[in-house]
Amino acid sequence: MAIQRQEYTAAAILLASLPGEELHARRPLATIELDHKPIFVHGVDSLLESGRFREVIVLMHRFWIMQSVEIADQWQLKAVHHILAGEDHEINTLKRGLSVVHKAYDVVGVHDGSRPLPPSDLVGRVMDTAHVQGLAALVRELGPGEQPVDRDRMFTFEGKTYSFQSPVGFRLDVLKKLVETIEPEVDSFDHWVISLIEQGIPVDLIPSGENNPRICTPDDLERCQDHIKYLAKQRKMG
Repeated sequence: MAIQRQEYTAAAILLASLPGEELHARRPLATIELDHKPIFVHGVDSLLESGRFREVIVLMHRFWIMQSVEIADQWQLKAVHHILAGEDHEINTLKRGLSVVHKAYDVVGVHDGSRPLPPSDLVGRVMDTAHVQGLAALVRELGPGEQPVDRDRMFTFEGKTYSFQSPVGFRLDVLKKLVETIEPEVDSFDHWVISLIEQGIPVDLIPSGENNPRICTPDDLERCQDHIKYLAKQRKMG
């Protein structure tokens, strides 16, 4: 059932502190250029294109904070109010981002910085649903025998198999309460959200039939470049 959009305020937390080793780079993945623009800049632009966020909080590799601030200034990312150092543990990185989210926000979106091109309409649906329901996640339903791509985690819910994507939207009060329950063995953000689903925590799953590629390898970078060309062609056509 479609969620009717209501007025709310939202901030986004962009988890962008991964190193770029798998792309054979000596800098964070988020600072590598895709179509002449750093990956995290694409991510910020894509989130803002949904029209839902007043602010984006970027969690960057701790050795690249100053450079990232300069990049944000260069690309005039006025909605980026904080660029913070990420932790070795992704959950602690999330907690650091959450620590600067103003209490007046209604909803928080958490997005994987290695997915620079989330479809803006789906980002909007995730956030609108989270505002009403408390928690919503973008996923892709898998057919029988189909395997997830982009190293996505796979899980089963109500007899269907999905691959986990992002963003994930939380009402702020829900996120603060759930973060306090995270178990030490949870090793990543996606692992944590899937564990919430498996525990029976109410999560609205927003199915994605659109391309929301994740960059893990040089081939992924090339695939994202092709996707940008495809999107540009679609805009030109209509």
